[in-house]
Amino acid sequence: MHERPTGPRRRLKLLRIVAGLVRRRRPRLRATGLSGEGRGPRTNDVSDSSGGDIAAAPVEGRGTRAAPRANADTAGEDHVTVGELLDRSQHAGFGFLFALLAVLSIPGMGLSTPFGLALAIGGIQMMVGLRRPWMPGLIRRRRLPLRLLQWMHETLPRWTRWLARLVRPRLTFMLRGPLWSLCGLVVTLQGLGLALPLPIPGSNLVFVIPVVLYAIALLEDDGLLVVLCHALVFGQVVLAVVTWDAIAQGVQATFK
Repeated sequence: MHERPTGPRRRLKLLRIVAGLVRRRRPRLRATGLSGEGRGPRTNDVSDSSGGDIAAAPVEGRGTRAAPRANADTAGEDHVTVGELLDRSQHAGFGFLFALLAVLSIPGMGLSTPFGLALAIGGIQMMVGLRRPWMPGLIRRRRLPLRLLQWMHETLPRWTRWLARLVRPRLTFMLRGPLWSLCGLVVTLQGLGLALPLPIPGSNLVFVIPVVLYAIALLEDDGLLVVLCHALVFGQVVLAVVTWDAIAQGVQATFK
């Protein structure tokens, strides 16, 4: 009986980026007791295909000057700004931005509205053909506790373990030209939906899950996953129309 060859397990780019950000913050996480050492597998050094540090990848333009200042300002604090995370991962484009904003809207109340609007802003930028995201200062200055970054580092691998075996670069034309703009339109609609203050517990997951899947598809250049995301969103729209029609008919029947 032949044994299956064992090699290093493939990790999603999203997880490698988050692990790199956590590794850069590990001294501070240890100081605040949030490092998670001893609770899970050891995080290895994170490198991209060229052998460079993903979290420390060079940032072009405005982020080049902003990142060192952010490091100096937050080195002794227990928080990190959205702008610092984006500067350290700007090479990852819209994929990491969407994943970050969507996941960060889950843990606490009141976060879904600003991060949902930020997703809509990013989606509009994709619609007009931009390849790199830009965020206004109001979002960039938003402070996030380090425990939130550690929570992402510990939680995302459990959520996406099954995806790592399935996604790969394919059907890349789904992420080019007008189809790129279509992805932006869908993310914009999901962001606006996430921004709605719905009084239903867990309702933001209806919008968060498709956005995270779109983000992984963008990071991995997986056009097939984009197609599946489009199908999922189409199902959302059909369900919303049917639900709204049922509600309208119920209201009409009540007042007849």
